[in-house]
Amino acid sequence: MPALKINRAKKALREGKVAIGTMVTSVRSPQMVPMLAAAGWDFYILDAEHNQFGWETMTDFMTVSRYEEITSMVRVADPIYHLLARTLDVGAQGLICPRVETREQVEQIIQCTKYYPLGERGASVSSVHSGFRDVNPADYLEWANEETLIVIQPETKKSIDNIESLVSVKGLDAVFIGPYDLSKTLGIAGQTKHPLMVECFEKVIAACRKHGVAPGVHLQDMGQAKEWIVKGMRFLGLKTDARFLMESMTAAARELKAAPSM
Repeated sequence: MPALKINRAKKALREGKVAIGTMVTSVRSPQMVPMLAAAGWDFYILDAEHNQFGWETMTDFMTVSRYEEITSMVRVADPIYHLLARTLDVGAQGLICPRVETREQVEQIIQCTKYYPLGERGASVSSVHSGFRDVNPADYLEWANEETLIVIQPETKKSIDNIESLVSVKGLDAVFIGPYDLSKTLGIAGQTKHPLMVECFEKVIAACRKHGVAPGVHLQDMGQAKEWIVKGMRFLGLKTDARFLMESMTAAARELKAAPSM
């Protein structure tokens, strides 16, 4: 089914590899997409939870992404039907679902994002997500069910306590730990290297391995990210567009200002 672009990140996860990506929080130009692809990232996440990306901007990003070797993902503001299904309809290849704590939430997410017989997502076949091509509906819906990447974010102590139940739901592809919110609920806000956080990360990895789901996390430190890849994280997000830009620009400005002058 050539009309639907292969999901690069999901393919890597299926093959037991690591998929790496970053989060887009500030740059609203879809020119960001070919830059990220050229840089070698497997996926990017457009953050529609904490940032103001409208449907038009989102659609532009997803449309450009169809022509680049990178998986387009969106973190929705809330994992409810009209946001999940509509985001897929504008072309996202995957979804990040925040604040998931119960098995019932995961089951509902699958129902919202999968076509029959796996779920109840409404079918709109000829659109951005199918490249506006004339496809066989039955074949297309089956392909879309296979290629859509569904990821939940455990971000609280309760979600970690329930992690076995969460990752046992059929149709879930990966887990993407939200470390700052999680650390907050553990009483150690921002301390992502704290022993309690390490314990939570390890618990998620063990549960995911048991149920064939890819464990993942969003981190800001390169050294920490590499450490957790070695320990078993396979869906790894590093920093944001804003953080990469600020770190690079700040370092360059400091170096130039420190250079000797006549």
